[in-house]
Amino acid sequence: MSKTNEIQDVIVQVISHIACTRSGYENWFAGTSANLETILKLHNINKNEDDWLTFDVSSGEVAANIRDFFINEMGMDGNGNQNSKQGHYFYVYRKTSHTFP
Repeated sequence: MSKTNEIQDVIVQVISHIACTRSGYENWFAGTSANLETILKLHNINKNEDDWLTFDVSSGEVAANIRDFFINEMGMDGNGNQNSKQGHYFYVYRKTSHTFP
């Protein structure tokens, strides 16, 4: 799969999921990471109860491109100021009173 197709595929999946929740993009956080456990701990995500998605994509560059789309184009909160493209996991979660931020 080309990088462009991979990016588009993940974007479509996330948009479809969020549409089903009837929640605005501003209520979601987008990020990248090299480690799934770090994501859960850093943001205090309850993997069994919170609404979150993660994608193991082909590279940090692909993950960063997807993250930047959701932050810059769709209005999500996120860690878009990260310069690192090492993390090949792209993730989103719906922010709640117990998640950070």
